[in-house]
Amino acid sequence: MTTRGLVLLALLVLFALHHDLWWWDADDRVLGLPIGLTWHVLLCLAVAVTMALFARVEGTDDEGPS
Repeated sequence: MTTRGLVLLALLVLFALHHDLWWWDADDRVLGLPIGLTWHVLLCLAVAVTMALFARVEGTDDEGPS
């Protein structure tokens, strides 16, 4: 699998993890925030890093824009 394919797979996994049904009714708190909100903050950071990696991978494409 190519690097581009791995990054796209990572984005699909992050999209699936976005639907955090397991924490909808949780009352736990992490760093003073509800655990669901903390999860989404961390998820947004992971998506930002993955998209930056995707931009870097797409920027090294020798074929140019498609």
